[in-house]
Amino acid sequence: MATLEITDSLMVNPFKTAKYFTTPELTQRLNLILHLLQNSEQLLLILAEEGCGKTTLLQQLKEKSQENWWIYSPSSSPALAPDTLATALLQAFNIRQEGKSLATLQELLRVQIATARYNGQLPILMVDDAHKLPLKTLELIIELAILGEPQTHLRVLLLCEPQITSILAAPEFEVVHNTLIHTLDIPPLSIEQMFYYIDAYLVDTPYQTQKLFSAEVIRKIYHLSEGIPGEVNLLAEQVLHNALLERERLVNAHQHKFLWGTFIVLILLGIGAFLWVEYPELLIGNDNHLRMTDPATPLSLPTQPTPTNATIAPTDPIAKQLGYDAELQVKAQTIIPLTTVLLVATAEKSTENPANPEQPLPQKQANDFDTILLGVKNINDASWLRVQNPNAYTLQILGAHDYTTLQPFLQTHQLSEVAVFKTLYRDKEWYVVTTGIYPSRKAAEQALASLPSELREQTQPWIRTLASIQTRLAK
Repeated sequence: MATLEITDSLMVNPFKTAKYFTTPELTQRLNLILHLLQNSEQLLLILAEEGCGKTTLLQQLKEKSQENWWIYSPSSSPALAPDTLATALLQAFNIRQEGKSLATLQELLRVQIATARYNGQLPILMVDDAHKLPLKTLELIIELAILGEPQTHLRVLLLCEPQITSILAAPEFEVVHNTLIHTLDIPPLSIEQMFYYIDAYLVDTPYQTQKLFSAEVIRKIYHLSEGIPGEVNLLAEQVLHNALLERERLVNAHQHKFLWGTFIVLILLGIGAFLWVEYPELLIGNDNHLRMTDPATPLSLPTQPTPTNATIAPTDPIAKQLGYDAELQVKAQTIIPLTTVLLVATAEKSTENPANPEQPLPQKQANDFDTILLGVKNINDASWLRVQNPNAYTLQILGAHDYTTLQPFLQTHQLSEVAVFKTLYRDKEWYVVTTGIYPSRKAAEQALASLPSELREQTQPWIRTLASIQTRLAK
């Protein structure tokens, strides 16, 4: 079995750069997006949490773009003002118009869009992390996509985190409420896909021949990451890092033992030489006496015991996977298995008990706002969400910066098992409304489909795991 050597090439992290990993579900969505961009005037939203692969999906869309597509993809930032974006779009059309009002810039943009479409081009704006944009800039993008004559429409694809649906439900985006919006998600990896995903990252790397990722380790990564590629990469990187540290520790321990052994042997040799010179009779003993009294008696040198090279066989299955030499396993009983290292390294990410998923999570803090003020009965809070099964699912309905504005909504829509919890969004307090606790994703999908159509169109609810909410609450 090959052993893991500490070299500069192995210090390179293959999981640092995200790769596009195709799955049947993702390929289906990719083809649908390409079709809708080419043939539909709908505003397209790709909703996924951080780490799900929005950026790699965008890169794939650009690679598969059709010849007549004119694509502009700005860098999202809270500092991107609407007039700055409009000016940059015009510059992409080779039109310089600086110092103009926003209204003038919008009219010039519509002219350029109409001209491009008349000449057979299809202008498309693809925005990654659109949830980071200022509200006014987001409003400008939506107006360019749905207002005015169809020939002046800019095709728009927004890749963003799901909380943008709560923003679009606000009154200032009323123009969106009566407009068709096509919403898609990015599905997480399944446990079967995880094995191929990790292999895809290790191929053509020095780690390819190292058996660092056993089935047990991959299952643990899947359990902690929920199949989100970004989280998988972080955990896989930790596995490589811990494996290198453990190997380096064993090598250093072996070298330390060798140096001490050499030192002790030199001391013993020195003592032996001293005794030989000063007290030879101690070393020659009775055999020398016999030789002096009877020359015919042969001198017998003291016999030394036959050395035994006892080797402690590796007992840790994870150590065997890492390819440790038997010689380096002399202290195998004190080595922490890789799976244990992974558990410790990622313990802060997990708020559940893997041996007993049903065991309630400890309550870390009291509720930080008064749900009674909402004027609605049976409103649960963050402490209630913390003790739910992290493997269950819920529906996120709405979010707002001022939790008192949620009262009219909650009084209008009679939802069951409602919870409200506080987090941060845009560096401000953000209050989120969820409904229902469902044991499986399929049950959550059925509950989502059963919501009133008016509610679904207004708020664009989406499915979340309780584990993701509990992780957010723990921050």
